[in-house]
Amino acid sequence: MKINPGLRVAARDAQTLQVGMGPGGFILEGLTAADLTFVALLRRGTGTAATPETAALAALDRTRAEEIIRSLSSVLFDDATPLALPGYRGER
Repeated sequence: MKINPGLRVAARDAQTLQVGMGPGGFILEGLTAADLTFVALLRRGTGTAATPETAALAALDRTRAEEIIRSLSSVLFDDATPLALPGYRGER
């Protein structure tokens, strides 16, 4: 599982992240240090089945990890899926 690398993730303050800068962007507030570590790991990619292990690496309980994943669901994808865009000529 991975946060779409095409989206910016910006810290607004010590407990707040903004995901995406355009009209589809959203803000996550009230994050702890463990939450921020978990989100950082999601930015790098965790492998779909590795979410409980990733939560443990971030010292985050599974319930909280699932809440964060639900909040980020619109920007997450399976990191086993290769990111490939067709070239300009491929679109014709």
